Amino acid sequence: AELQGDTLHAIGSTFPGSPAIVIGHNERVAWGVTNVGPDVQDLYVERINPANPNQYEVDGAWQEMTVAEELIAIDGEEEPLRWAARRTRHGPLLSDVSDVGFPLALQWPALQPGDTTIDAFLGLNYARDWEEFTTALEKFVTPSQNFVYADVAGNIGYYAPGHIPIRAAGHDGRVPVPGWASEYEWQGFIPFAELPHAYNPPEGYIATANNRVVDDAYPYLLGTDWAPPYRAERIVELIEQMSSGGETISLDDVAAMQADQVSTQVRVLLPFLLATPALDARQQQAIDLLQSFDGEMRMESAAAAIYQAWMLHLERAIFEDDLRASLFAAMSTRANPLFLTNVLNDPAQGAAWCDNVLSPLVETCTETAQVALDHALDDLSERMGDDMNGWRWERVHITQYPHNPFSQVSYLKGLFHRTIPNGGDRYTVNVAPVNLEQPYNQTHSPGYRHIIDLSDIAASRFMMTTGLSGNVLSPHYDDLIRRHRDVDYLPMRFGRENVTGDTLQLTPR
Repeated sequence: AELQGDTLHAIGSTFPGSPAIVIGHNERVAWGVTNVGPDVQDLYVERINPANPNQYEVDGAWQEMTVAEELIAIDGEEEPLRWAARRTRHGPLLSDVSDVGFPLALQWPALQPGDTTIDAFLGLNYARDWEEFTTALEKFVTPSQNFVYADVAGNIGYYAPGHIPIRAAGHDGRVPVPGWASEYEWQGFIPFAELPHAYNPPEGYIATANNRVVDDAYPYLLGTDWAPPYRAERIVELIEQMSSGGETISLDDVAAMQADQVSTQVRVLLPFLLATPALDARQQQAIDLLQSFDGEMRMESAAAAIYQAWMLHLERAIFEDDLRASLFAAMSTRANPLFLTNVLNDPAQGAAWCDNVLSPLVETCTETAQVALDHALDDLSERMGDDMNGWRWERVHITQYPHNPFSQVSYLKGLFHRTIPNGGDRYTVNVAPVNLEQPYNQTHSPGYRHIIDLSDIAASRFMMTTGLSGNVLSPHYDDLIRRHRDVDYLPMRFGRENVTGDTLQLTPR
């Protein structure tokens, strides 16, 4: 009864069709989110009854599967394909639609009945304080998000809600386990009160950027695969710099953080690169350009282009021979700089990984880095010419804004697809990851930014990309791309008096 449309005063970003604001603010509280990235999916190997394919074993006894008929429409066929989707106690049998040679079921909270995540977002929209905010988050199921919070009373908070499984001892979810033995069953979910959270921490700030949010003392397993700490480190560094003299951080300061293109990864790996002896004058010129490189991935920087190309080819030179093409391709789409750091800083790991197992020689990490630098410089020369002084990161690092599906249609791509040169990389606060399979394209970007001033709501700002219209013939199809790239903002209008245009009324029948 309390969730009445005429009392909902919220603004921000949402998903098409959602009745709630997903990221934004109301009259009293504001919030933002990043992905937590916990491990909430497990694969179970099931034993199927040879005499009945719709039965599976549970602790020595056969159980009936849940079988649902799915009708799949096929282009050109009058009758749909009738598909029997089988499900065990763990979830759907993925092997029914793959070439896996044994039955695999997927257990995942998102596939379980009773998902109340949309109710959680509606609750956030109406929340007036931390207590109501966290009460709403108790209904959040998946995908788990890092919620940062602030209110008009000056309080800040953090919560990582969601259904995160408690696994049996000895089972960490990284490999499939026997589905017929109940000893591998989930033991429920981490209690809401014991999920990672904070309220008015002594530091006076909260920073999160998809990094690991708990230490080894945390009693539950959240996951084993995290984004590197570089972006979160840089946010903390900027907050402490900007407030070092007791100054209040302004909206423009926060905008500078969102625009920041300094990668702290460079501080870890650049010393190794600079210690690599040059084989010739070209290599020496490249290393000289890196001598004064401060890690800022500016669009106009030649050093940024050299560093990025060298790192890309160094990762390939170190890992591809050991992992072979298919496994390296899968690894190259993931963030692996911490592994690379360990290899380059640990003589034992370096000796094993830097040697090219496909050659009769035994290569050192230094020799492998020299070969990788040659490949990087050849690559950049082919793309930008031989004059190293004319190289710029933005000439090869291009943000891609594809249209699905028309960017995959050659004669339509020119009409629907958009691009823009950019700076940054995977580890900058203004994130701009490089596609390693199509160097050096950027295929992901911050889809939405906002800065909320709870002392002066009217001063709040936001920006999204690519535009507010999906109609390619509209001037608003792509009019925000450059402003988004340049970390510009639009005013975040709030209050009925600031609403222009018609009112859309949705009346249920």
